Amino acid sequence: MTSVLVTGGTSSPGLILLNLLSHAPDRVHAVVRSEEAAATVCERGAIPVYHDLAAGTRPPAGRADVLLHLAGVSHAVAADRLARDWGCGAAVCISSASAAVDGHPLAERLRSWEGELFDSTVRWRVLRPTMIFGSPRDRNLRLLTRMLQRLPACPRFTGGGLIQPVFVDDVAAAVWETARRTRDGDKTLPRTIPYGGTLQMTFGGLCEDISDREGLRRLPISISVAMLSKLSRLTGADRRGRLGHAVSMLTTARVVDSPFDVGLRHMPRPWPIALDLALSRYSEPSAGNSSVSKSGSHGGEHA
Repeated sequence: MTSVLVTGGTSSPGLILLNLLSHAPDRVHAVVRSEEAAATVCERGAIPVYHDLAAGTRPPAGRADVLLHLAGVSHAVAADRLARDWGCGAAVCISSASAAVDGHPLAERLRSWEGELFDSTVRWRVLRPTMIFGSPRDRNLRLLTRMLQRLPACPRFTGGGLIQPVFVDDVAAAVWETARRTRDGDKTLPRTIPYGGTLQMTFGGLCEDISDREGLRRLPISISVAMLSKLSRLTGADRRGRLGHAVSMLTTARVVDSPFDVGLRHMPRPWPIALDLALSRYSEPSAGNSSVSKSGSHGGEHA
């Protein structure tokens, strides 16, 4: 039996991952900071471990074979200390595909945090997903879908860099596959593993797919993504909030190779299937709350 320690278990991919692990013959511990978070992970069969990675304090005693770090690559040093204190021989961290995008404002910082892990005695692998979507809590497609639904008609966007949304359940499954193979000494996987969805598209194509499936009207005029991005930077909106930053980055291409090309076996769901599943979750009454139902998990490996 493998003992697993999870950080960020109440995040969007973390909840899906705990659902996935609840079906595996493994003992799972999850780091939490509150009673509410403890109750959430307990519902998914995990044992809560009270610890704050940001506090710089020593974690409580325990032991695990594998650490799954989903609480943010910015906590890399604290996560590595946790892995070593718990005797983890292998560990996986979720970072971002933005780390590989030259000129991205966060790329250098992300790579620096990742580098902290590779100096460790723990066998770390870093998964770099593209734009994650599909959780009732996600701040990407869910918020975009809500915005488009509230408009009298869906704008037509032109231009912009390519994006590659990836379904949250597939990210969780890729984390678990990477962890198992790292634990077993598989050296075929690279230290940094890009992980993106099956389709590369522009922001305009993304909006069109959402509007088609939701039956939304479309405006007859087109809006330039480059102009929106430039306006966001000129007004400083890109520095004041998530939405402004997202708009400013729409001209930046963030695409990666197929997971199969870097040795992963778990292939993401085809885009139309993943989008339909996501829109179904977004329409649930609980969408946006702090939980993801166990029945809502679609984890597992598939061809």
